[in-house]
Amino acid sequence: MSCPAVQLLGVGAPEPLILLHQRLLLAEQETEGLIRDLCELGVSRDQILESSERLGPLSPLKMRWTLGDESILWEKYDSLVNQMCHMESLLQTLKLTVFRLETDRELDPSHTAHLKQQLAALQRESQEEQQASRKELIKLRDQLLQAYQERDEARTQVQRLEDTLEAAAAMTEQMMQESTRSNDAIKSFSELLRRVEDMERVVEMERRQVPAANMTSASGLPGSAAADRLPGPACGGPV
Repeated sequence: MSCPAVQLLGVGAPEPLILLHQRLLLAEQETEGLIRDLCELGVSRDQILESSERLGPLSPLKMRWTLGDESILWEKYDSLVNQMCHMESLLQTLKLTVFRLETDRELDPSHTAHLKQQLAALQRESQEEQQASRKELIKLRDQLLQAYQERDEARTQVQRLEDTLEAAAAMTEQMMQESTRSNDAIKSFSELLRRVEDMERVVEMERRQVPAANMTSASGLPGSAAADRLPGPACGGPV
């Protein structure tokens, strides 16, 4: 700016003067910020300073509180108020200038073309992302369908295995029952065979005992009985 920074007040200054001084310091800080913004927008610092000089040079404020010298105090107070008014006017001018420059830049055809290029680039990027997302979605859908198909096949296979196990269990139970019946039949056949063998032995023993009994009976008969057993003469033969 065209004037140096405002120095701090001395100890004992009245409260309104201190408040004005603080406000002036804040205005200078805002002015420096606006100048930086204008420089970023393409306005040189010299142009800003030249435009500010038309408002009139502002002398630095160097104030000391002196007891009993009220005329000097009010003179410095008026000077501070005038300086504050000039600073606020400069701030308003800078704000309007920044707003106008920003508006001009936004309405500039080159800036609009640049925005269109950025928009087109963003649209292309968005389309590419949408295509990539669509491909990924299709891939995930195919994987999901394949997973469902594999799950159904696994369920079918499990059902087949369960049916096979049930059939095998039923067959095993049937074979166990048949084996039990077969064992019972074998036991019954063995018992029957044993009885037949016992009967055969008894019959054989009785068959062996019959000739001996006949011989004993024949040797024990009397003579007349033996003669009676002899064949007699035929009927009509010689006497």
